[in-house]
Amino acid sequence: MPKRSRDFQKRVWGHAYHNLDMAMSRVLELQLPFDATLGIETLDPDYGETIMALVEKQPYAKYALLLYTANCMIREAQATLEQFATFAWGSFPDKVERWRNTGEEWKAKQDETE
Repeated sequence: MPKRSRDFQKRVWGHAYHNLDMAMSRVLELQLPFDATLGIETLDPDYGETIMALVEKQPYAKYALLLYTANCMIREAQATLEQFATFAWGSFPDKVERWRNTGEEWKAKQDETE
């Protein structure tokens, strides 16, 4: 496969991965008010178990559980994309921005040199 086509595919991959990041942050934004109402710490390592115990007792717990599940699924999709990149191209970028090719890194370097 020509290098040019591969680079374009990496760019598409970078956009897909970035969009999953954005989706995760939006879902978390929805989840935070429910967690505050339930009195649960969102970043607690036992969050899944805690929310499952509350589903039967609290009406908002089911909403929080669904949002938590959505974020878990998004993270699994990201892990799958990471495995794909490693298998297809032999590496995974340390910064997704490099493969997104939006030009922000280049602009930052230009600003530093001025």
